[in-house]
Amino acid sequence: MRPSRIATATAALGLVSVLAGCGTSAEAEKSIADVRKSVDRIQGEMKLETEAVAARDARSEVESVRLVAQLEAENLKKFASRAPAETQEFADAAQAWAEAVATSRAAIITRAPEATSTAAMLTVRLNTKRMDEEAGELGIDPWLKLGDY
Repeated sequence: MRPSRIATATAALGLVSVLAGCGTSAEAEKSIADVRKSVDRIQGEMKLETEAVAARDARSEVESVRLVAQLEAENLKKFASRAPAETQEFADAAQAWAEAVATSRAAIITRAPEATSTAAMLTVRLNTKRMDEEAGELGIDPWLKLGDY
């Protein structure tokens, strides 16, 4: 490398370091990654559930979504309790969403009255929207689009 390229590369690396310091903290990045992992697990089960509904064999998948959502809601509760201030609302929103998913699936499994099931599904949609908004404020690509769900 020529001296000017070395100087340019060094300056660029220095700028990256400065910019990284201005962005999200490592603690916040870890918090976001933990939340995303839990949400992705629930979403994965929900995709399998959707496929099972299409095949008219959804009962076991609905139960699976409920169980995974309950487990991940507990994980998200832990993540939210130790989330840095900048990601606290995002972690709280994800926890509320997971709890709403678990509740909605429990309503389906127990054959709750239609009004209860409808309210549970609306709660999932509202929590989905809130989680997407919080992710948007943090600059995270929202993984659920309300209109697509």
